[in-house]
Amino acid sequence: EVVSEHSHPVHDILFPLSGKGKIWIKGLGDFELKNGAVVCVPPGAVHKVYEVTEDLELYDIFSGPIL
Repeated sequence: EVVSEHSHPVHDILFPLSGKGKIWIKGLGDFELKNGAVVCVPPGAVHKVYEVTEDLELYDIFSGPIL
């Protein structure tokens, strides 16, 4: 595992800029991380990044409730 299982109290929105890997989100499944993908992890969802086959560069946004 590259990033072990964890969660956040807010949305975690990932924009891969380069590289390749996978993300697992509990209850939702596995998704590819590669340029052009956008992954939104819901608040409180356990997730992990794994199977990185090319160094990942991620633009990662953490967003709380929108008022």
